[in-house]
Amino acid sequence: IIIKIFNANIFISSSSTLQEVLVELRRGEGEGRAAARADRWWVLGFHIAMPLVALAGGFLLEYLLLWFLPLITFLQPILRLRAICENGAVNDLSSPLTAARTNRGPRWLMWLFFPFNVNFHIEHHMYPSIPFYNLAHAHREMVEHGVLGDAEVRDVRETLKLVFANRPAKKAKMAAA
Repeated sequence: IIIKIFNANIFISSSSTLQEVLVELRRGEGEGRAAARADRWWVLGFHIAMPLVALAGGFLLEYLLLWFLPLITFLQPILRLRAICENGAVNDLSSPLTAARTNRGPRWLMWLFFPFNVNFHIEHHMYPSIPFYNLAHAHREMVEHGVLGDAEVRDVRETLKLVFANRPAKKAKMAAA
């Protein structure tokens, strides 16, 4: 198998095998790892600073309601639907390629419902040690080498139709009732 990857500080020679590429992607060296670390610090800083700002401004209760109310109401169904899109309504549990699903869709939808590349769920199941910022590269390499030929790689609309479809067993139970 012949491949080339140029990503930040990662260079894999043209004689590398897919396995060597995936090992290199697991390391996560370079800009991706530094960006992920910087992002974590920004998020931590935000979650420390904003409650303090809200407290100083006299609107701590409003701030907490705007964070915790969606967390315990709106966010839970979204996370559940995402988990179903990633792992639900699969036909064959005998292989990692068919026991999970990689979802594709518009960039805005991937950002909103599948942040941090969690839409590359098959790749994550097969190689859980690859950092999230390298999952797209792993996906491209796996597609290029035909690894995902029989895999559940679908558009989100197709996935939702599959998830919400009436199944024969479900129809039979409903008819018997």
